[in-house]
Formats: sequence, C-alpha cells, structure tokens
Amino acid sequence: LVEFLVGKHQLVVDQLVCFYQRKPTILVCGWMRHLWAVLRDVTEVCEILQASSFERATELLNQQAVPDLVLIETGHLLDEETAELGKLARSRKAPWAMVAKVPSPEAEIAALSAGAVEYLPLTGGLDLARMRLERVLKDRHTLVAEARYARVDALTKLPTRQALLEKLERELLRSEDASESLSLVVLNIDEFKHFNQTCGYLTGDSCLVQVANCLRKA
Repeated sequence: LVEFLVGKHQLVVDQLVCFYQRKPTILVCGWMRHLWAVLRDVTEVCEILQASSFERATELLNQQAVPDLVLIETGHLLDEETAELGKLARSRKAPWAMVAKVPSPEAEIAALSAGAVEYLPLTGGLDLARMRLERVLKDRHTLVAEARYARVDALTKLPTRQALLEKLERELLRSEDASESLSLVVLNIDEFKHFNQTCGYLTGDSCLVQVANCLRKA
C-alpha cells in the first residue's frame, strides 16, 4: 500500500486482494423524493446520479463514462427535452426508461415508440415497477458482458479476430492519414491441434496462455 501511494504501481496477484468493480450507474432526471420508492432496492448496488434539469442531464450524458440506465420522470421535462434526451441516450448506447407518477396507456405507447426500454408506473403496488427496473439492469449487464467477451478471448485475454481486424483497419487509416508505414507481425503456431492431441488440451491451453503473455509484454 505504501509503495502504491508513493507511485510504485505494481500488479499484485493475491487471492486475499479484493479488486475494485465499478457499480452500475443510473442517471435520474427527476426528483428523488418521487422516485425513491422504486429506486430504494437498487441503491446499495448502483450509483445514482441526479440531474434536476435537462442541461445537467445532457452534461452528464456527454461525459466519457456512460450511465447504464437513464430514468426520466414524466412531467419533469418539456416533451421536446424528453425526446432530445432519449435521442442522446440512444446515441451513447445507454438505455432509457420513463417513470410516471400518473401513468396512462397513451403515454406508455408514446414513450416506448420513442425508444424507451421500459415504462415504470409509480401508482399502486410498486413491486411491478421494481421488478421491471431490475430486469432492465440485468439485461444491460448481460449485454455489456457479452459485448466485452465478444472482443476479448476468454482464454488468452487477447483481442478476438473481429476486434483485431477492427483495430487493424483503424491503424491502416491512421497510417494513411499520417503518411506513415505500418508493420504487422503474424505468428503462426503450426500443428497446434496435433500438440493438443499429444500433450492434452489443458497443457495446450497453458501453452497458449504463456504465448499470449509474451505477446502482451512485447
């Protein structure tokens, strides 16, 4: 800990170490006193950001860290502000939902047609609204995890073929714009299937991880 505080950052691999994991973030555009009833069950596992105005919500949505969910209280913003905020959320790939103190079928249809992933009523029993909110958060978590796994190989932790090709395309465009040369080193591990069949797949996986670690350090 002392070494870390004075700037000597080292990777510590220890089963007793608890690594930080970012909490899901919910951006709330509305009044907490109205929305607390539906949010109270997730406050321990989610970080809540409150925006009391359209300008503040826009500012938070434009930051680098994108919230996992945007909740907009009906009647809190003008209709055009709600539409604009929903459009901005979609452009940042953040799902958004409406929360209604006075729900109506017409308002729900309008919200879902505009791209909202859910419409949460705040009347009567709130169990339904809480369950809908929990489902949206779980779906978001699953989507983010699947996207991350699709770009990183589970065994070697190196980029997948698709992620590598995308990065290569970006580097090609960058090198062309800068009139710079681009070098590509391709490593072919011959007869690796035969190695697996001879030495066992666990040994083969271990070998691949070692090769990946060497490439990562290069």
